[in-house]
Amino acid sequence: MSIPVGERLWIKGDWDTRPVPAGRIPILIHPNPNVQGIGYESATKAILMWLEQHIDQHDAICDIGCGSGILGIAAVKLGVSKAFLTDAAQYAVDAAAANVLANGVSDKVLTQLGTVPIIEEASVSLVISNIGGLPSQQFIAAVARLLRPKGILLLTVPFEDAEQTELAALSAGMMLISTERLKDTTLLSAFQRMA
Repeated sequence: MSIPVGERLWIKGDWDTRPVPAGRIPILIHPNPNVQGIGYESATKAILMWLEQHIDQHDAICDIGCGSGILGIAAVKLGVSKAFLTDAAQYAVDAAAANVLANGVSDKVLTQLGTVPIIEEASVSLVISNIGGLPSQQFIAAVARLLRPKGILLLTVPFEDAEQTELAALSAGMMLISTERLKDTTLLSAFQRMA
């Protein structure tokens, strides 16, 4: 398993000994059938490409529902100084922690069990959540508190839940700034905290 994503990233299995093409940043992932985020999924690829284009605007990020940890690992390898990864499943946190170690970024990445990380309010400039499904209003409000003013929530949302998600974000003080329809029935939406 080795796949190019975007212009700079190269996702490869941790057992793959083939060299990474020049100019590509390797992200080593040990595939685990119980966790999402090994680089093949359309939503994961779309977020990785978004990170590649926008990560220079962010210094600390949080990935809620981190699965394999691929998004936080990529963010750090693209230049973010700190990433907080959380998941509600212990096996996912364990998989993410192993991938963080394999990629040599454990000094910049913290993994936690839970749905929302235990970090200071307004401590990150970007929150990613690629868990699918309709996020609750309580979840969006909790995420909004983690973001600094003008911070971004990057969220995958089923197409049929887009309007309800946008209303929940507005009530939490965030506005929709971009949306992209992915191959399936999912949207990749970016919301910005207004103040």
